[in-house]
Amino acid sequence: MKGSRKRALRLSRMHVVLLGTAAGGGFPQWNCWCPTCGASRSDPRRALPRTQSSAAVRAAGERWFLLNASPDIHRQLACLPGSLPGGIRHVPVEGIIATDAELDHTLGIVLLREARRLQLYATASVQSILETDSRVLPVTRAFADITLRDLPLDRQVPLTGRDGQPVGITVQAFPVPAGPP
Repeated sequence: MKGSRKRALRLSRMHVVLLGTAAGGGFPQWNCWCPTCGASRSDPRRALPRTQSSAAVRAAGERWFLLNASPDIHRQLACLPGSLPGGIRHVPVEGIIATDAELDHTLGIVLLREARRLQLYATASVQSILETDSRVLPVTRAFADITLRDLPLDRQVPLTGRDGQPVGITVQAFPVPAGPP
């Protein structure tokens, strides 16, 4: 009982924000004129626009981790609750967890280059694709230091802030049958 109560207490402090819930290209998709996308353009009250899929999580405090980084990341970060930053430049992101290597989920990494220091949690296969196929990592490294954190399959990994301190969240990668990326 004591252990389950402690676990429930930890979970109650988890904060999750859905930053985007649309497929690639957002909604309405820029190149789609289906009846639903058309309705969104002609009468936005009937179908509200949405950005590409992404979420942010944090435990206690202001240390956000992104689940994917879509090309809509600049608009999405403006939705994160929290205190106003001190200083001129501030990026409220401690790290990014890449769930796959789709461009719709990773192009935002390049856009976050102005953070100067990024942590990226990803499986070996996702890291390989971002390094050699899409070249997202080499492009971003031209502007920012990227610390790659391995996500071994089927093993819990504690997330740490950029300062190396644990933030109270663990993540576990698992294989999903699909084609590249």
